[in-house]
Parts: sequence; C-alpha cells; structure tokens
Amino acid sequence: MNAPTEAGLQSRYDATDLITQEVRKRYENTPNPRLREIMLAFIRHLHAFAKETKLTTPEWLYAMNLLEETGKW
Repeated sequence: MNAPTEAGLQSRYDATDLITQEVRKRYENTPNPRLREIMLAFIRHLHAFAKETKLTTPEWLYAMNLLEETGKW
C-alpha cells in the first residue's frame, strides 16, 4: 500500500472541512437557540476530533454506533 501524498492528505482535509460545513448548515435553522448552540458546538468539536486523530471510516462508524447506543440508554 502506498503512503498518502501531501496533496492527497490536503484534499482529504479540504473535503472533511466541506462535510463539516454541510452538516453545520443543517442545524443553523434549529428553532431552539440553545439546542442550536449545543448541536453546532458538538459538530464542530466532533469533526475536529475526527480530523485530529485521523479516524478511519470504520472507526467513525463505530463511534457513531456507540453514540446511537448511548442515546438509547
């Protein structure tokens, strides 16, 4: 397996930033101001964590499933 190139990593991070912007847009019109504030901060921090730790797709999916299960408790 080839190591990712600098350009490849940069495009991946640019794409990640675009995904974060798109997800945040979906919550910008949340009627409850406090819920909107919490969700926008949560998305920002969660995506920054994923980017910082370079989560793989399987790791991201595992984390999302864990959050879903936690929500059911």
